[in-house]
Amino acid sequence: MQSQFFNSFRDKYVNKFIPFYLSWHYMINKDQMEYIGNINTCNFAIQKLSCLIARVRPPFVDPYKNLLNVIKKDSFALKVKNKYVYIKLVLPMRFEKDFVLTLQTIVLHYEGMRLTDLILINQPICTYRKEPFEVELYVNNRQDVELASFLKSQLEPVVRFSKKQERVIDLTLRGLDSHEIALMTDKSVPSVYKINRRILEKITDYYEMEFPDVRSAVLFLRKNFI
Repeated sequence: MQSQFFNSFRDKYVNKFIPFYLSWHYMINKDQMEYIGNINTCNFAIQKLSCLIARVRPPFVDPYKNLLNVIKKDSFALKVKNKYVYIKLVLPMRFEKDFVLTLQTIVLHYEGMRLTDLILINQPICTYRKEPFEVELYVNNRQDVELASFLKSQLEPVVRFSKKQERVIDLTLRGLDSHEIALMTDKSVPSVYKINRRILEKITDYYEMEFPDVRSAVLFLRKNFI
């Protein structure tokens, strides 16, 4: 069953929907990709997955590569053994000259504990305008929140924070405001404001997105698995 997020995502861009799919089969051992879709605007030949990664908008390249590396690990393969697994994510990719917000489905094929093949289906939605992106994981056609949480726990962060900043982020995610965080950490309120500004700067600079406040920024960071 399609999630509420992806249903709302489709509804939001229904008038801008581009009715074609860009589909490839990536063979990991051969490091080759073959085209299997019915595309009429993509006039390039892809030999390796790296060519497709190169089309992802720069701030999202590292988390995307991070995700692809984790699904190859034995720890993840053990969780999905003998199951039909696919991942859905939304991210900006370059097609011709423009970055396009793209709904990508990655179908995983394992032989035992080894990931051998990926089917990648890229569905262009609309011109990218700094919208956020999301990731969901499905097992046997059902959304699996527990496995998605495990996947996120295996990913390396792409935005690095000091221990003080991590502490403030953790308390912010628990719903505490700056005054409450100051009491919890034995700091002055101005010190917490300063830490919050630095956190907001790091997230804003990395993703090249504007956030109304630090809470919105850290929620985006946590929600989007990075």
